[in-house]
Amino acid sequence: MLEFALRVAGMYFLALIMIRLLGKRALGELGPFDFVVMTGVGDTVISVALDRSIPYYEGIIVLVTLAILEYFMGYVGLKSGPLSNLISGVPVILI
Repeated sequence: MLEFALRVAGMYFLALIMIRLLGKRALGELGPFDFVVMTGVGDTVISVALDRSIPYYEGIIVLVTLAILEYFMGYVGLKSGPLSNLISGVPVILI
């Protein structure tokens, strides 16, 4: 029981740190790729916390990989206009 609580707490704090490092504050600020990353983070946290057959270090590797991909896609989006439009989408003028 204590091992389960420690796994859940560890994954929670790792996910919290990762999300804070990525700097996203609200769901409305997320682009499509950001939303996919956050969904992946949530799935990873739950899977590792609840399934004892998944090693803890594998969850850490997945979270680090998602963070690296997020930073890489953000960098690519800043350097390339067409890729930025593909990654983040093009704003639509309503009025």
